[in-house]
Amino acid sequence: MLRLSLLLFLNVPLLASSDSAVLVLRKMHETYAGKWYKTLRFTQETNMYMNDSLTKSERWIESIEFPDKFRIDFNAADGEDLVIFRNDSVYRMKDGKAKQAYGHNFLLFQLGGMYFYPFDTVKARFAREGYDLSRFRSDALGGRPVYVIGAEGGDDSSKQVWIDKEHLYIVRTLEYGPKGKDEARFEKHVRLNGGWCETKITFWSGRHFRQEEFYLECLAGEPFDPRLFDPKRWKEWHWATTPKKKNERKRSKSR
Repeated sequence: MLRLSLLLFLNVPLLASSDSAVLVLRKMHETYAGKWYKTLRFTQETNMYMNDSLTKSERWIESIEFPDKFRIDFNAADGEDLVIFRNDSVYRMKDGKAKQAYGHNFLLFQLGGMYFYPFDTVKARFAREGYDLSRFRSDALGGRPVYVIGAEGGDDSSKQVWIDKEHLYIVRTLEYGPKGKDEARFEKHVRLNGGWCETKITFWSGRHFRQEEFYLECLAGEPFDPRLFDPKRWKEWHWATTPKKKNERKRSKSR
């Protein structure tokens, strides 16, 4: 009992110091770097809202190759309406035309990409994105204990990320955009090939509910065709026209 009390006492400065945010990020990195799945594919049911009322529901196919490739097929029937994030560029394909713009997807980095870079890069990237790594606290969300990086108690105006204490995956992000506070919550995580995958995400803009996403048929670790993220060959290949593997067909029939 004395030894346990001593260990608990020694851990108090760790959670109270200004270095706690960095230590949590390091713990996340040490837990999953080299283990997190490289690829992820899933079907997404997307519900879009305007003034808290449902306006549209769509079914997308999303493909990720960590650390920095991400494709969304908005219309899986023809493969003509999609977006590709690749490195620091965004390619929007619609009506047979492709447009390129600069833009990175930090959420992709947070939800898995960070485990494919050295830790010093991870730390610098969070700081560059506007997270104050000197601000840290413990809190709770949905009855589960969490770490909060970027804000102290009672602060909902600073950019912050909430991390589940037990499993070290992200459960909430908070920042300010053109319409005020932007919030995202990540729920119903499932274990996949050395990592985790949220299967429900909800987004708010300002005071209004904006979007709700449900991930179905999540498949991790599958090798991807190199054309999938190639902006010059985007018309040649997509999931909707690719026959399912025999074992995938069997699984779908058994559901």
